[in-house]
Amino acid sequence: MMDSVVARTPKPRAHLKGETPNHVNSLLNKALDNMSLNLKDCEDFSIEDLNRIHKEIACHHHDHFNDIYVENNDNRKRRMLIEEYEETWKVENYKLEKTQNFSKSSSMENVLKLSCTLFTI
Repeated sequence: MMDSVVARTPKPRAHLKGETPNHVNSLLNKALDNMSLNLKDCEDFSIEDLNRIHKEIACHHHDHFNDIYVENNDNRKRRMLIEEYEETWKVENYKLEKTQNFSKSSSMENVLKLSCTLFTI
């Protein structure tokens, strides 16, 4: 029941609401630190790690909640199917192999967005 209430809440709750993207990240990190989890820095993940985590999280996606997100034009809605993400990962991997200058930030951002649709802090 609580999950449905959270799904219908279009804005972050007060303890995760920040003035800027950096402020939001700081609040999210603080909330995660308070959970006593075994965490590591974003930079310590490989692209393959991020893609594996993204795929794992996507397996737990619920169509019921996605319907709510779509109905409310909520940013938590599913943007692509996992198969579509896998196609983009092939392009990212190719860029990484060719340039060695690929940023992990977009992959990390996708993982965070997807995880925010599933977990409540």
